[in-house]
Amino acid sequence: MANVVDFFNALSNPYKIALKKNVYEILKDRYDHDIDDVLDRLSSSVVTEGDFKKLGKLIAALFESGYFMSMQQYQEQLKKVGVRVTVQAEEQPAKEHKRIFPK
Repeated sequence: MANVVDFFNALSNPYKIALKKNVYEILKDRYDHDIDDVLDRLSSSVVTEGDFKKLGKLIAALFESGYFMSMQQYQEQLKKVGVRVTVQAEEQPAKEHKRIFPK
């Protein structure tokens, strides 16, 4: 019976599944029950494609900020021991993988 309820809940808000999938892809092994609970509550507010895209931009911005912040910290630490590090974007971006959900 619980599976039927879960199925109909998923149909009522398809962005919930997409949101959880995207967060899981970023967190991998760090994704746990507490995060799943938060995403359940958060997904009730994500009801349109626009909401989903805006939340995706927020997640991407947080992920990118964390990445660049850690890179800056590593550069500072390595500079102290005399190693110069530069990070450059790829000249040709990697081919985009097939998406489960269309753009």
